[in-house]
Amino acid sequence: MALEDCDGFFGGEAADLLREELLEMDTEFGTPHASPVKASGSISDSSDEESDTDEPASTMAVDTTFDKRHLDLEEEKTVSDFKAATCGCSHNSGGPCSDAFTTAYLLEHRSNCSEMTHTELDLVILTAISSARPQQTSRTKTTYLHHGKHVCMKLFLHLHGISRSRMNELQHHYDTCGITPRIHGNTKRRPKHGASYEDTTNAVTFIENFASLHAMPLPGRQRGNFDEKYLLLPSDMNKTYVHKKYIEACIEDMKQPFKRRKFESLWNETIPHIITAKPATDLCFTCQQNNQLILRSVNLPDSVKSARLQESLEHLKRAHTERDYYKQQCKDCEQEWKVHVESGNVETKVKKMHYSYDYAQQVHFPCSPQQTGPEFFKTARKCSLFGVCCEPLSFQINYLIDEAVDTGKGADSTISLFHHFLCIHGLQEETVHIHLDNCVGQNKNNATVHYLLWRVMTGQHKAATLSFMLVGHTKFGPD
Repeated sequence: MALEDCDGFFGGEAADLLREELLEMDTEFGTPHASPVKASGSISDSSDEESDTDEPASTMAVDTTFDKRHLDLEEEKTVSDFKAATCGCSHNSGGPCSDAFTTAYLLEHRSNCSEMTHTELDLVILTAISSARPQQTSRTKTTYLHHGKHVCMKLFLHLHGISRSRMNELQHHYDTCGITPRIHGNTKRRPKHGASYEDTTNAVTFIENFASLHAMPLPGRQRGNFDEKYLLLPSDMNKTYVHKKYIEACIEDMKQPFKRRKFESLWNETIPHIITAKPATDLCFTCQQNNQLILRSVNLPDSVKSARLQESLEHLKRAHTERDYYKQQCKDCEQEWKVHVESGNVETKVKKMHYSYDYAQQVHFPCSPQQTGPEFFKTARKCSLFGVCCEPLSFQINYLIDEAVDTGKGADSTISLFHHFLCIHGLQEETVHIHLDNCVGQNKNNATVHYLLWRVMTGQHKAATLSFMLVGHTKFGPD
């Protein structure tokens, strides 16, 4: 709507109020005023002389070269149906007032109103009500005007694209508050189902107490958080695990717990310095060296820079090739297992299967060093952890070896544990594919090769393949 149309649309004090609102909106969004253009749907007068002389300055051409959206087609159908049915009043010299407007004008005006926000359209209608009801009486009656012409309520609602109930609410709001934006009744009011301050404090206090028992302070500070030091929870104690413990504590104290999403959101907002440690992985020494060489080659010749970059890319390419081969072996064995299960023949053996195994870092028990009473441990008891993973079937068997019976992590213990796994938990496959890390003492030795050769010679397998992950890139199933 152009500012020049305000006087003709509402008139008087109402036009001044609307002009101020439009100026504020244009200042806020930086929208320049467009020159007013009369559409072909201007109001025609009953006089034949005026209708002959007053021609529209421009006509609205309908471009049919593009595909209209479904909503645009529905809007055109709505306006056409209203125009055909008419409003049913007799305000236009005994005829319906909808005949005073063309279909193109109705469509354009409804489109302009739909582009306004809810609050902007409310102010436009409130200003129209103010111009139609200049004086307050005991029994107010609204006269609907559009461009100074008397129209019926049905056409007025159709022009602005609003319902009768919204119009009644705006009239009631004008009687009580005048021309002011409507504010929802629940604004700045906490809902009944909202979290109370006590429940929020209990949840935050539980996380802090849980972290004081299980978390480990991280030396130094992390980038992006210089105010507080991070507290690292063990990698197996993620937010889902802590939430389960929180629910158990709330049930014991007969309190209402938060749902997991709200619990995690509250955690991230209030105490983001308490985090779960990520599982440790091997760092590739070759990658670190290549990165350092590339960073220090700023002032070196381009040939040296290119050679160092090419060496780093070749190393990464070898790592990706070995990783892709590992994934392909797991995928092929998974497909082979599905075919074997679907066949339903339990007497035949599966053709091939993939396994991988590795030692984990030593764990200690008891897990909590804070022992109550006179009993305490001077040093924690050690326990070795050995895992054999069958990736195609997504299961893993872990062996816990107490330090009293631990014989080390050499080839003998590794082969003995893997042999036990194949005898008890193996699938009796014909061909076995094995992936190991590049540890010479455990896996990459003659003892492992001789063991697989013995299994083939004794008829336990028809074939066996042994593959090793690239040094520094040994993150695989057992980890």
